[in-house]
Amino acid sequence: MWYTVLNGAKFYGHGGKIGVYDLLIEGGINVRDDEAFTNAFHGAFGQCSVIQNVWIEHTKAGLWLTQPIGEKARTNGL
Repeated sequence: MWYTVLNGAKFYGHGGKIGVYDLLIEGGINVRDDEAFTNAFHGAFGQCSVIQNVWIEHTKAGLWLTQPIGEKARTNGL
């Protein structure tokens, strides 16, 4: 069903026009560690970014969206 299956993968976004399509992310974790970066998507995905048809399992969080220090909000229109 999925074009791509990523095991233990994560994406760090910074900027706009980021596109992620048609995949399964299998994080492989079964405990929550607040200090670990085990989110499927982390960072600041800017305008015109698209995350579409993505199945996420066994990660700390599916999307952990942030704002870079000293910058305006960047995750806008995701």
